[in-house]
Amino acid sequence: GLNSPLAAISATNIPKRSDVLLLNSYRLRGYESDLRSTFQIQKETGNFDEIKSCEDLLRIRIKATDAIRKNFEKKTVILIADLKEFTPRTEEDCVEAAEAVQRLSDILNEEVSKNGGKGTPTEGDSYVASFDQVEEAITTALDTMNRLAEYNNRVEPKRQIMVRIGINSGFAIFMRGQPFIGSVLNLAARAMKEVDPGKICVTRYALKTVKNPKKLRFHTLGLKTLKGIQNPVELYEVERV
Repeated sequence: GLNSPLAAISATNIPKRSDVLLLNSYRLRGYESDLRSTFQIQKETGNFDEIKSCEDLLRIRIKATDAIRKNFEKKTVILIADLKEFTPRTEEDCVEAAEAVQRLSDILNEEVSKNGGKGTPTEGDSYVASFDQVEEAITTALDTMNRLAEYNNRVEPKRQIMVRIGINSGFAIFMRGQPFIGSVLNLAARAMKEVDPGKICVTRYALKTVKNPKKLRFHTLGLKTLKGIQNPVELYEVERV
């Protein structure tokens, strides 16, 4: 009966439509139907203000959180690349700087796609890609560095494209097919900043999932305390044997 979170609805008053929806759902089908009705109220009113029960709002949040984790959170390998001295380069010649960013993006797009990943340029001079396997990310990074080295040998020093890359493995929330947020991205970015341009940094979380390390050479950089990262992390530089 009225001994429920809807007891505040007075039997002597004419209830609002939203109250009727909630009351009927409690009477007819219980929790599942109640949750459905709260979503219906939100759809009809455009907000959650008409939902007066804290329990109902918490149930919606629980369901939404579960759906996000199920459909949009996944284990991934993140590659982050960053162009050296982009800001002073832009100050000197913004057209040349834009050309360098475009050339780097084109190379990374090709290598990421070739190795089964998905990538996109981010703000300014950075690039983020995701892969299913660490080997795919490392191969992408190594091949990108080789192509950049070939290009740099043909141009004058001020036009060279010097890049550093960080690789990490962990969980991220994906939006529109791209990694959007997660500590895996934060650590990849911090790791990248621990190496010089032309180098590739891999975290221990990524390294421990490498299936065939014999084809690669890893040089430990030791335990590093990184800004914004709770615990020290062991980092490695990687190159082909």
